[in-house]
Amino acid sequence: MFKFLKPIFALLFLVCTISACKIEKSESSKNINTNKVDSLFNNTSWKNGWNVQEDETLDKAFFTKQYLNNPQLWSKAFSFLNDNDLMNLAPGNYPIDGDNLYAIVLEYKTKDLEETNFEAHKKYADIQYVIDGKEKIGVVDLSKTKEFIPYDDAKDIGFFTTEEGIYKTATKDNYFIFFPHNSHRPSIKVDDNSEVKKIVLKVQLN
Repeated sequence: MFKFLKPIFALLFLVCTISACKIEKSESSKNINTNKVDSLFNNTSWKNGWNVQEDETLDKAFFTKQYLNNPQLWSKAFSFLNDNDLMNLAPGNYPIDGDNLYAIVLEYKTKDLEETNFEAHKKYADIQYVIDGKEKIGVVDLSKTKEFIPYDDAKDIGFFTTEEGIYKTATKDNYFIFFPHNSHRPSIKVDDNSEVKKIVLKVQLN
């Protein structure tokens, strides 16, 4: 009988060992990922001198992954923000790296909440920065929304509704980055409908 049990015990031992290795490897990968995030955000050289604080809604882990996949492209984005006199840029489109990266400068009056909608993109990340003025921006995970206007592939945009989300004030002191899972609702008035100058950088995702 013991002769039959020995192979079974050996097999169980092997399975447990493999499982333990997998758990250890998983935890190690998690730690490496966290270390990469901390390393990137503790050293802000990737902003190329642009001294503006990212909003706390930024998904830092997802940003780190995207940045490490294509640091040259993101570096060009932050260099554009740092090296240009944003206040004096005329409204319009500014090519930076073909279809991979471009900027849009906007001037508009903020809207009442009911005049705005949540939106999201699939192909590009948005870097949104209010150069002058202030507005509220709603932020919510896309999984908590319901499609309102179907995604338009040519325009890379879809619109959504939700009763959830948080609303943050965007000023010249902070900037936002929105990825495909970040549904956002920009252009909302803070107190009164007021003039805003804003730049949006469209960064193609990998």
